[in-house]
Amino acid sequence: MKSLKYLLAFAAVLFLAKDMYAQPNSRYFYAGVSLGATNYKGDLDDNFTLKFTKPGLGFVGGYKFHPHISAQLNLNQGWMGASDARAATDIPRRRRNLSFRSPLSEAALTFRYEFFANNRRYKYRPQFSPYIFGGVAVFAYNPQAKLGDEWFDLQPLGTEGQFLADCGYEDCPDPYSLVNFAIPFGAGIRY
Repeated sequence: MKSLKYLLAFAAVLFLAKDMYAQPNSRYFYAGVSLGATNYKGDLDDNFTLKFTKPGLGFVGGYKFHPHISAQLNLNQGWMGASDARAATDIPRRRRNLSFRSPLSEAALTFRYEFFANNRRYKYRPQFSPYIFGGVAVFAYNPQAKLGDEWFDLQPLGTEGQFLADCGYEDCPDPYSLVNFAIPFGAGIRY
């Protein structure tokens, strides 16, 4: 979590930078916010449905250091969850009655390559440009389940078979980490 504090400090520096306007050359800072949604697909929801959609929000800060290339820091927060009780037509799953919720926090550093050069004043820039991006991200989550009126963290309980008395011919698995890495990549169009 110490590295997350450093990423937040870096984001604050980007946000408070004085050069937030587009400069006449290709180098400038930019910042923004994002609103979106998260959704769960897994063994508690075999089909993609909107009933498990939760809100997501984020902060974006970046630096354009070349007419085609920029570095971007994204800090995102979302929530996810699902419940067998909401599987209205699947009676065995309703009887199984599993459910969970989890916050999902992500910090990502990506590099973006725009195909059309962006090195002029704002009103003379290309109105759109296709781009590709890739980078590295770290994300944290903490799945919980509700029993009665209380929520319990699932990882310490060994819900993936970590603390079974006899694991057979294989060693018992280690508890899963609540912090993991990802490789974000993709393509889009800036307008």
